Amino acid sequence: MSLTNQNSLYMGIFDFANQGGDLAEKVTQMLTAAGVDIEGLKVEVADGVATLSGKAASAEARDKAIALAKEVEGITAVSDSIEAPAAEAAKTNTYKVKYGDTLWGIAQAHYGDGSKYMKIFEANKALWASYNNDPNVLYPDWELTIPE
Repeated sequence: MSLTNQNSLYMGIFDFANQGGDLAEKVTQMLTAAGVDIEGLKVEVADGVATLSGKAASAEARDKAIALAKEVEGITAVSDSIEAPAAEAAKTNTYKVKYGDTLWGIAQAHYGDGSKYMKIFEANKALWASYNNDPNVLYPDWELTIPE
């Protein structure tokens, strides 16, 4: 193997190893730019899985951080160790979107009133950031936060 090819191989390995740090920085920048209130925020990325830790000011801040982290290109999953106030954490539910679901139908099921779909949309707005904030866009397997 020539010296040039060997250097390229090593640089490729170092680039791959640094990718986790770059993704962690991207997630951190996104959360900071969005004003997510998490004290002592720490982001680590390994094999595309972002692990978030710190102390959230609210359950909504925790949920928003998780949703935003999932939107970063290269992040395949999010694991969190974020502490959130217990009283607020109990006020939210999550719902995994299934094929054929609509926000109206989800709101109808959870609130008994489909017209409250914007409450769900607003709580999960980060999911729609890449879709022009269009509440008509809804994909199976999205984890939605259903506020009280």
